[in-house]
Amino acid sequence: MLVVTIIIAAVVSSFASGIGGTNEKAPVASLGFDVRAGEKGTVVHMENLGGEALYTGDLQIVTTYTLPEAYGTAKLGNASKTIKHTTDGSLPSDGTAAWDKNADPFTPQVSNENQNVVLGPGDTQARKFGKVILRPGERLKLSRNPFLGFDATERNKFGFQEGSVVHITVIHKPSGKFIYDKDVMVRW
Repeated sequence: MLVVTIIIAAVVSSFASGIGGTNEKAPVASLGFDVRAGEKGTVVHMENLGGEALYTGDLQIVTTYTLPEAYGTAKLGNASKTIKHTTDGSLPSDGTAAWDKNADPFTPQVSNENQNVVLGPGDTQARKFGKVILRPGERLKLSRNPFLGFDATERNKFGFQEGSVVHITVIHKPSGKFIYDKDVMVRW
């Protein structure tokens, strides 16, 4: 009986110390997101406020948006339904893994856009999400609709407006750990 107890303790100890799973550490970074409802085009900013640099090829960004009951006085047909979308930096950024804007937005999609991201003022290089290193103090600009997984300009359909809330989770895929997991209030 003592031998069995020792073997079980050794197995538990090996898993706890990382032998049984990944021991990859997630980078430590403070992130900020700015999601806009009123502008067209490049309207989501992802900023590395401090900490370690982040290779976007290691990141998955999961957005979740729950439709309100109404937009203005108009009741929404899909009120209280949730749209979940994942941008995966490990997928090809050549257009083959692009968001399908014609698909049902209530069916979760995983995509990576064939779009250039801008790191800051004066950045004119053609860079793709999944190929960029986001260093402290730098900010990515991403296209809103592919980031959210629906056409946010269809306000009478989705109710997306100033004051809406988008839940954003950033996952470091090699470690499986969350490095950001917060509700973000949408600004105009």
